[in-house]
Amino acid sequence: MKNIDLVQPRHNYAPPLESGERGHIYMPTSLQTVAARLEHVGIETKIFDENFRKANLGTNITGVNLVGAPYIPEVIDLQRRIRGERSGDGRFLLGGKVVSGLKPNEFTKLFGPDSANGNIDLMLQTNLDVQSVLPQKENVSLIGIYEKIDDDDMCEYLSREFSFYLSQGCNQGCTFCAADKQQREQYRDIAIAIKDLEYLIKRAKKLGINKLSIYLSNLDLFQSPEMLYNFSQEIKRLKEENPGFEIETRGLSRVTSFLSAAKKHEQWVQAIKDSGLSTVGFGADGFDDTVFKLMDKNQTIAECEQAIRTAKRDFGITSEILMVFGHYGADTAETLGAAYKFTVDMMDQYGAIPRPHISKSFIPGNEGWRNPDDHQARCINRLIEDPKMFQILDFTTLASELTHPDKKIRDIVNGYYLKICELSPLSTQWTSPQGLHETIEQNRALNRGRYDR
Repeated sequence: MKNIDLVQPRHNYAPPLESGERGHIYMPTSLQTVAARLEHVGIETKIFDENFRKANLGTNITGVNLVGAPYIPEVIDLQRRIRGERSGDGRFLLGGKVVSGLKPNEFTKLFGPDSANGNIDLMLQTNLDVQSVLPQKENVSLIGIYEKIDDDDMCEYLSREFSFYLSQGCNQGCTFCAADKQQREQYRDIAIAIKDLEYLIKRAKKLGINKLSIYLSNLDLFQSPEMLYNFSQEIKRLKEENPGFEIETRGLSRVTSFLSAAKKHEQWVQAIKDSGLSTVGFGADGFDDTVFKLMDKNQTIAECEQAIRTAKRDFGITSEILMVFGHYGADTAETLGAAYKFTVDMMDQYGAIPRPHISKSFIPGNEGWRNPDDHQARCINRLIEDPKMFQILDFTTLASELTHPDKKIRDIVNGYYLKICELSPLSTQWTSPQGLHETIEQNRALNRGRYDR
């Protein structure tokens, strides 16, 4: 039987592995989904989460999950370490949205000729000598993978919020976003998803845990309101069958999707809230109708306020204001000031939670990376040549001279970003750019432990 070791890299803001301290503990759901698909076709998998401890690898084929562009330097370091520990030649299968956002020559330059894109089924089949077709990710259960996790680690995962794979895909096309977009949302088989959730409830109760806090994977919760409603009714049933056990969910939604669902399917939205949906993160990115248009964000300022007001007053749902702003070449001092004022007003009036982030106009997979202008192309070349700088593309990281070359605009963006971060202890944990100057170690130390939820 073929074997593969799957590794969840240590969080890029975690203390060094050799410190013996834990990193950021968070269920590696996407890696578990890959493992479930591979096990279905006879591949034996072992998952190692280096936020707990160093991986004890036993095969020459290693799969690694890249959470995002800031993890690229961490994964390169991980590869270097594994190559040094191997007894012979080996292969890496790398997964995550960022991997597919890179051009083939960029991928090879960063990760080496012994690496392949593990997001591509043909690559998995070729490198693992699999003859069968892998099942679609929407149709696999993760229970067999959950059962391999020992009680101590599972207790750590389930005692915190964790991501639950319910759907992927968004039918919109915001230019700054690198997610799966401009495509129909694809739900998992609800029956399979519910069986997975039922298992997690039983496992949690066995471990003495009486509440699950779940972050739903949907890029736009209310894009398919009937599917979300059906899922919520299954959650309601599970709660009734397990009296005293709590399930709380949260997720992301486009402003317009929520408003449409609230208008057309008010009873569904109420039932979804009653099943445990406590918080919705609305993408109030910009904050100016002109900026929205430039970013292909099909909404208005008035709709943003209406969504937050409706969520709180009509359904008792708390809003997170997901403010990806500082769009270079679009935002100005006036639009950033308006974003700050809007955030304060929504907090005061409706108890909304500020969640600011700084837009990076070029990240693997978005419009700026696929079709860069001259400045973006030069910056991309610098990143490929010096990969430790990929950390500057973290949306929690302050604007730098690469992402925002005009110092006046950069200072204004950073100023408003920090002001919004300071509004609430639940706000974003801002981080400093690493890798641009001699301050890399100083900034690495400053960023340590600043995990954004």
